[in-house]
Amino acid sequence: MENYIKSVILIKKIDSINDNNLISQAEKITKYEESNKQISIENKFVNSMKSLEKIDSSSYFYEQKLELIKRNDQIIIDKAINQYNDNNLDESEEYLSYISNEINVFKKKESIIKKINYKRKANKVNQKYIAKATISKIMNVRPYKIKVKIDGSRYIVSYYSNYEKKRISYKVMFAGNSVMWGNLNGRWRTHKYDSDIWYSETKSTYTIHEKWNDGSGNEEKFYKKKLK
Repeated sequence: MENYIKSVILIKKIDSINDNNLISQAEKITKYEESNKQISIENKFVNSMKSLEKIDSSSYFYEQKLELIKRNDQIIIDKAINQYNDNNLDESEEYLSYISNEINVFKKKESIIKKINYKRKANKVNQKYIAKATISKIMNVRPYKIKVKIDGSRYIVSYYSNYEKKRISYKVMFAGNSVMWGNLNGRWRTHKYDSDIWYSETKSTYTIHEKWNDGSGNEEKFYKKKLK
């Protein structure tokens, strides 16, 4: 019996040391993320949050765990909102999946998810016109000649070429405000020697920006009403 008691005490001491180490490491990582201005979340931060789950309610460090989780939740909320504002909706939603089930934070999470879903629907409409503007700029074709069809997460953009005497089709996809394109049955134009393309928006216009790796570039403005 005496050996059993000693064993239990020893196990508790080991658990306490382990919990202390987890808290100390998590505290460092949380402090770093609180001062980190990048909107991305590093893997070590996610792993740190998972490691805190090992500390149960009987631990001396349980209250510190709860305080760290609260701080971590706020970090994730802030970064998810930043991703949302940059139109990186998938990243924003992924970050929210790391949030704890604390009721106050959960309500914030639900609120942001509703905004994400609403923005996704709005983006589908907007991106259709941006895809049209992108191909119009690249191929120097008037927007009214271009047709756009939604095909899952991509857009099929086509127009009839009087020169080639046939309809030519392209594919367009979006990653935030970045635009990717290519011939329908060809490669995506994402090689380092291909241009980078992105868009910006005002109340009445979309502007398609294009830049090459030598630093040169240009842009073209499209009025929204002329893309419909």
